[in-house]
Amino acid sequence: MLLTAAGSATAQQPLPPRPVLIPADSGVQQRIVLRDGSELIGRILSVGDSTVQFQSTIGVMTIHSGSIIKLANERGGSYRNGQYYFPNPNSTRLIFAPTARMLRRGEGYFSDYWVFFPGISVGLTDFVSLGGGMSIFPEASSQVMYFTPKVGIVQSPKVNFAVGALIASVPFDSDANSAGILYGVGTWGDVDNSFTAGLGYGYTNGDLASNPAVLIGGESRLSPRVSFVTENYLLPGGFVILGGGLRFMGRGMAFDLALTSFNGEGENFCCLPFVGFVYNFK
Repeated sequence: MLLTAAGSATAQQPLPPRPVLIPADSGVQQRIVLRDGSELIGRILSVGDSTVQFQSTIGVMTIHSGSIIKLANERGGSYRNGQYYFPNPNSTRLIFAPTARMLRRGEGYFSDYWVFFPGISVGLTDFVSLGGGMSIFPEASSQVMYFTPKVGIVQSPKVNFAVGALIASVPFDSDANSAGILYGVGTWGDVDNSFTAGLGYGYTNGDLASNPAVLIGGESRLSPRVSFVTENYLLPGGFVILGGGLRFMGRGMAFDLALTSFNGEGENFCCLPFVGFVYNFK
């Protein structure tokens, strides 16, 4: 009886709404998801009573309309040597520092660095984003809160400039100092292969540093699911921080594994591991 009831309940579950199938103009890429879970990248050429004509890299195929459960425009993907590279899920950041690219309005991501620093960032407009988070150290008497406003100055496919800040403080602690960094950054190249450079001025309790920190970094996509990312700093006083690692990517998410080293004033330290996770949402 239980098996019969379960089967009846399953059968009565409503099917997901069918997507509106619309032909795409030349140059527009679409992603369709079929009921068996497979995905196709290309564009719909025409829509009939019960079928669609879909063009992909392997040619034009006829697909039954009822087998399509999702249709979305694919923004930023590309084909290379017969392989499809889905959109870079974390193009607005290097390992920890930001690139000059911006989230678009309504886009956002949840991030978590070193497990203990979760945060969220949202694009308020195509040129303004706001992020923030807090530490979650177990049994700590107080936690660090941080905010990351960012404004895009120039935004184009291969040249981008932005300014922003990292603002950190320990609320409800009168002895704690507020600190952060004000920065400007530029990124050259596409979303998969780029070079980033920037200048940042640190501050503590409103006192701005007289000399800037220099950021040099970049990303190179090695395969559809793996990128090499590097992030390096020249700090006032001759201190140098070098970092690099691999970014493992899925559709809408990324997982970073990197190592950083510190050099300066006769002190050398290697290698501090970095672990980061990002999940995109719209």
